[in-house]
Amino acid sequence: MRIPSYQTLSTLLLASVSLVVVTEQQGSLPSGPFMSMHLNVVEETNGIQTLFQFTSIDPAVKSFKTSGDKANRFQVFPNGWLILNGTLDREQQAFILLKVEGLKENAEKLIGPIIISIKVVDVNDHRPEFGEEKEGIVRQHSRPGRPFMYVNATDLDDPLTPNAKLEYSIFRQLPMHNGVWFFQIDSETGEISTTDEGTKQLNPEDEQKYELLIKVKDSAPPFLDGTTAVSIIVKENLWQDPKRVNIVEHSPGPHPRTIVKVQWNNPGAIYELRPKERSNFKLPFAVDSYGNISVTKPLDREERDEYVFLAYALDNQRNALEEPLNIHVTVEDINDNAPVCEPATFEVQENEKLGSSIGNVIATDRDDPTSENSLLKYQIVKQWPTKPQDSLFSIDQYVGNIGRNQGNLQKHEASHYNLTILVSDNGINPEELSTECIVQIIVIDINDQIPVFVKTEYGTIKLPENTPLDKVLIKIQATDKDEPSTGSSEILYKIISGDNRGSFKITTDVRTNEGSVMLAKPLDFETQQSYNLIIIAENPEQLVDGKKYNSTATLNFMVEDVHEPPYFLNSSYQLSIHENSKVGTSLLKVEALDPEGSKLSYSITSDPLSWVKINAQSGEIFINKEMDRETESKYDIKVTATEQGGSFMSSTVDVAIFLLDINDNDPRVSDGFNKLFTCFPVMKEEKMIFKAADFDSQYGFPFTFSIDGSNNDWKLEKINGSHAYIVTKHKRYEQKVYEVPVKIFDNDEPPRSGDALIQINVCKCSTAKTCFVPIEDIGHASIGLALGLLLGSLVLIGSILAVVFIRLNRKKKGELTAKPKKENTREENVPLKQVQ
Repeated sequence: MRIPSYQTLSTLLLASVSLVVVTEQQGSLPSGPFMSMHLNVVEETNGIQTLFQFTSIDPAVKSFKTSGDKANRFQVFPNGWLILNGTLDREQQAFILLKVEGLKENAEKLIGPIIISIKVVDVNDHRPEFGEEKEGIVRQHSRPGRPFMYVNATDLDDPLTPNAKLEYSIFRQLPMHNGVWFFQIDSETGEISTTDEGTKQLNPEDEQKYELLIKVKDSAPPFLDGTTAVSIIVKENLWQDPKRVNIVEHSPGPHPRTIVKVQWNNPGAIYELRPKERSNFKLPFAVDSYGNISVTKPLDREERDEYVFLAYALDNQRNALEEPLNIHVTVEDINDNAPVCEPATFEVQENEKLGSSIGNVIATDRDDPTSENSLLKYQIVKQWPTKPQDSLFSIDQYVGNIGRNQGNLQKHEASHYNLTILVSDNGINPEELSTECIVQIIVIDINDQIPVFVKTEYGTIKLPENTPLDKVLIKIQATDKDEPSTGSSEILYKIISGDNRGSFKITTDVRTNEGSVMLAKPLDFETQQSYNLIIIAENPEQLVDGKKYNSTATLNFMVEDVHEPPYFLNSSYQLSIHENSKVGTSLLKVEALDPEGSKLSYSITSDPLSWVKINAQSGEIFINKEMDRETESKYDIKVTATEQGGSFMSSTVDVAIFLLDINDNDPRVSDGFNKLFTCFPVMKEEKMIFKAADFDSQYGFPFTFSIDGSNNDWKLEKINGSHAYIVTKHKRYEQKVYEVPVKIFDNDEPPRSGDALIQINVCKCSTAKTCFVPIEDIGHASIGLALGLLLGSLVLIGSILAVVFIRLNRKKKGELTAKPKKENTREENVPLKQVQ
């Protein structure tokens, strides 16, 4: 619309003032070309607001026309200022589409129209309000946290901003008992539920009605709020576990038959039964829409004596309205199972005492073990055969134990008996049930016959003293007239005289009762030349009273002498001695004996390094050459004792000599660590690691290291007891090989030292951080040099093969040369410390 000139001046004056204020507050007025745009304007702002300034307007434009705002609150001045002269309310109009056109002097349109989309930005100017007061119902023992009602408040401010984000809280509960809150509210949804204490303590008999005062507030300054009151009625919870149900098994129909009812607190619930434990078992129960639970078929207690399942109340979406109820059904027993017994066979000896127990009849009844339906009684109704008389056996009425009753048992008259046992229960519903069991009793022959030898004299047997232990020397035989293949007829042979050393043993063939006599220990002619054995035959089964074993046999052995080699008094010898012991020192004396008393001579038959010698008559061993522990720490030799003037039989014994270390070697730089390198030019502190070694195992590790303090190029830095760094002191090194003197000390007191010269090559390095050797330095080798290298390699290979051949020949002949000294490698297991 066009503005009259007097109004234009007045408005322009106010806009100028507004422009100054906006410029001071914002620093600069938003401006830009004349084109469609989007602007945000805060609601409830009083006075004139300058919103935007259009720039680069055609000079022919003399005025602007605006449309789209019914209240005509927007104007554009000829100089391009867009102003708001009025107040906006977001709750009345949240968006305004303003159309602007530029007009000529004659009011004709020159430019435009453009569309300015104005969003009215909300301010928190509305207080949240509740609807009418509500009343809710809560059931006793309702699940805590499950909503039973809700409250709702509205806020007219922008729902997408904190101005309309609401938060609910309960600020008072009436009545309040001991400061305990029975109710809680969801701060976002307004849903009201019981607390844990509310679930436990709410009881309509104690208090039927509660009042809650609830506050709601928004989430933006100035945080406007509102309140309301809610009445809550407490009612009895109908959803409760029913009492245990008892059903008699095999109950007659009709089925299904109602046994118990469950009820949800409100109408419309869907009822459902589920097993308490996951299984494929199908419940013989059903529930209808009224909560009536029925049994669908007769139950069998022997199949299942108890059922525990769950009853659910569901909503229309089949979600549980509350925790399920536990339904317990006990199946009561009737006497519908007869006793069942297992076939049994017992053994009894001929002379079994009257009243002694023979065995128990095992019978079972599937009825309830706590009722009389499974109380069993036993009775013998028949014995076969009845000779020598009837009622030879009795049975305990309630235990089922069979015992000897009267008369004598004779195996030759009856080898076994069959008893018919009547087993009955004590049931009265509907009647007593019984069954018959057959028990077989086998009569066992008693051991009333003793074994008797077929021969009592076996003569004299000659045995060489070197007879092997597993050889059968002779077989003996006794017989027994008791029942075969029993403990009464099995025969055991026992030497009762003539073998004080336990040199013999006798085994029995269980099938034939034949005895095999063998050696249990080696014979020795020089110790005992003859044996006169008395052997008795017995049974493993005890003889009856009045019977004794009295059948014996005599067996004589003569031991024949066999020439034997000498033997050493010890199976092996060992000793320890320091490696620096003097030549001629006595080490030890070995001693051997000859069973026939022949004189012996001693010799060393294995002495690889010829370190020892022996006195041939006495067996005393002496040091023959200087010993070196670093060559052999354990020196093994063999000594042989040989008979003189006869068969020259001999025996050999091992002697182990352990050499004790002395500190006789200087510590040194370990092989492979005496030539080190670092890259040229040296740009930073460099560390080169080296390792110390010592041939002395006891006095080497841990080492200490030192370097001349006046050395201006290098210093030492210890890592651990075996390794150290040589460290650069500056960066001004030439490209050459440096020789660094280092002193190494072992752990002896006082320590032994060794001087080492470590070469450090300061060299140009390749990309692999190794010393670089230019190709031209090695590329002009002559053909003669190449042939020389080839011939030298062939000579070296031939030498190696010759040495290997010689060593193999010496090994075959038993002539071993001295081994090279071995370094003490104990320190190699010491891990390097981390260098910071």
